[in-house]
Amino acid sequence: MARGASAWVSGTALRIAGIDPGTRVVGYCVLEARGPRLSALEIGTIRARGRSMPERLHDIGRRLDEVFGRLRPGVVAIERAYVGRNPASALALGLARGVAMVCATRFGARVTEVAPSEAKKAVAAGGGASKGRVQRMVQLLLGLAAPLSPDAADAVALALCQAGRRD
Repeated sequence: MARGASAWVSGTALRIAGIDPGTRVVGYCVLEARGPRLSALEIGTIRARGRSMPERLHDIGRRLDEVFGRLRPGVVAIERAYVGRNPASALALGLARGVAMVCATRFGARVTEVAPSEAKKAVAAGGGASKGRVQRMVQLLLGLAAPLSPDAADAVALALCQAGRRD
């Protein structure tokens, strides 16, 4: 049985993190799934400090290590890379994704990749949903008083999508 699957069968809690990677802002969340119930343990953004790319990546890694060390997710869903129109942006995104993957595995979490369209479809019933639509749906699904930032909302959408996979 896959590592995460036993939690769904036995009813024990499984912590699922969602990471929306970036080299300047990283959205993150950690949800706890206990059977069909989901609760948000922490949702936020990391605004990378430093002038150079290595300094920012180091800061992101240090701060993700702190989150993962405190909350110990069993699964970390990271947004799958896409090239789009700007290969340089895709390469930079790949660096941030790599840092997040290393941090997750350092704490024993299983890493999964979720396409942005799959995460949008999971929360907003459409793979082409706007950022605003994702923010609003995440707000409604979690019963939040106000919408989250786009990066944090995307991280929640990734985690919710992974929770729905049950793999």
